[in-house]
Amino acid sequence: MHEMAIAQQIVGIVEDTLRSHPNAKCKTVHVRIGELTAVIPESLTFAYQAITTDTPLSESILKIKSMPILAECKSCLQKFGIKDFDFLCPFCQSQDLEVRQGKELHVEKLELDE
Repeated sequence: MHEMAIAQQIVGIVEDTLRSHPNAKCKTVHVRIGELTAVIPESLTFAYQAITTDTPLSESILKIKSMPILAECKSCLQKFGIKDFDFLCPFCQSQDLEVRQGKELHVEKLELDE
């Protein structure tokens, strides 16, 4: 389960941030996860809760925003969402696409209580 490794990285980011805010407590961690990352949000939440139990982050909440796959056709320049992993332009049927969204995996922001 790679979600555990991702949860550990998220905790590391939060802990690094809290070092520069010594009197703060983390309330919420906002994460953006693209559909192409193959991260299961429920598994990531479970892993985060498991590794923050009995730590200063035990009361923090992990909020995950799932990002759909968006692409741009290099042939006709149309932008569109990808459904069911069908990487074919619905306008001109080209397969020459550039994924514009759906690969991200990052901490977007932290809500701290200072």
